[in-house]
Amino acid sequence: MTATFRASGVTQGQISGFDPQILGRAVPTNPAFYGGQRVELFGGGVVSGKLIGVDAASVAFEAGLPVYQNLNGPQIAKNWQAGFSFRLKI
Repeated sequence: MTATFRASGVTQGQISGFDPQILGRAVPTNPAFYGGQRVELFGGGVVSGKLIGVDAASVAFEAGLPVYQNLNGPQIAKNWQAGFSFRLKI
């Protein structure tokens, strides 16, 4: 069994330029409302199949949440996320 921890950070700038096919008064059409900064922390684990007698298999899981968000304009903030995987070596 293995424990995992990781941190993820991203900085996205505002959109520069103009696309004539993206028009309207809706919030997603405003290039100033794109981008920002986000830092997320994740933790999880990997369970080897050796524990149950199947050496070629492993199960991994991970969950994380943002610890810092500074978004440009009205955007949907990220809440949390989780992942699960089953690996089989053939």
